[in-house]
Amino acid sequence: GAGLSPENRAALGVSLPLLQRDYRFERVLFWGYIRGVRGTYYIAEGLGPDRAAPRSRLYSLNCLDWSLLTPATKEMVAQAEQLKGRFQGDPSFAYNLAEINAEAAERLFEGGKEPVIKEEARLIATIEEIDRAVGIAPRGAFVKTPLGSVQENRHFEG
Repeated sequence: GAGLSPENRAALGVSLPLLQRDYRFERVLFWGYIRGVRGTYYIAEGLGPDRAAPRSRLYSLNCLDWSLLTPATKEMVAQAEQLKGRFQGDPSFAYNLAEINAEAAERLFEGGKEPVIKEEARLIATIEEIDRAVGIAPRGAFVKTPLGSVQENRHFEG
């Protein structure tokens, strides 16, 4: 299988702790990468003290400079599901929905919105869908505190 090059591993080893410090995350995890035609998106997740709270996601094109991703909306996910094919590797690339699904584009146009979707929105929706489809938590890995927040169970060994 494909993995990270030594250069990318070294860059992540330097940039992820800086990301944790700059955004004041309790922990930062490398989520993975999505390859495009002209570039690759490297994705990281920032975790706060409450593990049940929504995670902050960031992406980078070079493993050094990171941009925060907005949370996915239902509309974003629905639009991204209509797109087929590979990512381009350019977050500002715009897909024209009129070429893909004329009916959906017409509904958006009537609603006062442009019938285009940026690749960054597609990336957000794709990450959300992957997490929803395959994200798991082993029983006993997390505990709920008396204050209501969810934390990792320090005694969990599974």
